[in-house]
Amino acid sequence: MDGLAVGGVELVKVPPGCIREAKNALSSVQAKDVKNKQIIIVDTGISTTGELNFLDMDFIYGKPEIKDIIAQLKSYERLGILPDLTGIKITFIGTTDGLAEVAEPQKTLTTDKRFIKNLWDGIVRACGSTDVNFEAAAGWDTPNKYTEDADSKFKYVSVINFTHERVIQIPEIPGYDPNNPDGQPDSPNPPNVEVKFPSETVGFKPDRADYLNEANAQKLLRPYADELKKFFQTYPNEKIWIVGTTAAVTKGSTGGIDLSLRRAETVKNTLVSFGIPEDKLLTIGLGSKFPWWVDEFTSGNFDTNVAQANRAVWLLTAHADTDKFNKLKAAATNSELLPEVVERFNSLYH
Repeated sequence: MDGLAVGGVELVKVPPGCIREAKNALSSVQAKDVKNKQIIIVDTGISTTGELNFLDMDFIYGKPEIKDIIAQLKSYERLGILPDLTGIKITFIGTTDGLAEVAEPQKTLTTDKRFIKNLWDGIVRACGSTDVNFEAAAGWDTPNKYTEDADSKFKYVSVINFTHERVIQIPEIPGYDPNNPDGQPDSPNPPNVEVKFPSETVGFKPDRADYLNEANAQKLLRPYADELKKFFQTYPNEKIWIVGTTAAVTKGSTGGIDLSLRRAETVKNTLVSFGIPEDKLLTIGLGSKFPWWVDEFTSGNFDTNVAQANRAVWLLTAHADTDKFNKLKAAATNSELLPEVVERFNSLYH
């Protein structure tokens, strides 16, 4: 989030991570004589990275508990996540709600501005400030939308999808009883399942296969486990592939096979813990050599934003309508994958 740190009459522009940066600015030697210290935040305050990552929060079954979020942030005390804001006034400025709006096509994960305000009020007070305000500013109802044209110095902001899409839809079969299939209507063709869990959403630790936050990962995966239970009840002969992919990091690299496989296994273990039969889940790691890899070096240098698209774990069904699985199958058949990946694929696919 961006904002302005205000000390006396002097404005100090600060980069993303503004509260911590603003606190540092107000603690500097230049600001030591400023008595009325204030931080002004012009934003919704929604973060998509770091310890307060809204993408890790589960909004499917309601809003997260604010007290739990704050408790988790406090648990990072040794990292200095919550700065000491004692004696500093905090003011959010935006529309009539006191929070800045987001430009289309970006959408917030919740329309409940009260939740966001209460969350930030709780976080700021946990930092020691007792003076938290939300103020409206005239003319800010419509945010600016910048594009990468010749007249703009601002880059277009890529869209962040804050909702966890329920893409596994199991069709209803009138009169069908999966526990008594004899004499029941035939099952329809299995639905196409192609679910992507970006690594930053699932929350893996850097270069490791364990979750950054086990509870958040379980919240994300539980609804999919519920859908998979229905899936396997209706289609008992089907299986789901769990496919791990990684970024290349260095140009021409094809590594990361072990890491991508271990992350796929981690997701599998979580789904199994929710009651999914282990033999219904097939895991494979593709590393950074896979058919839908997105080039991270189009500008010549490694692009971390593009790389995020390659760091993921996928759930795929193995039938004709699943685009990515068909590409994976073709790549294995044509030996376009690394030899050890082809060997594992062939051992699992039969």
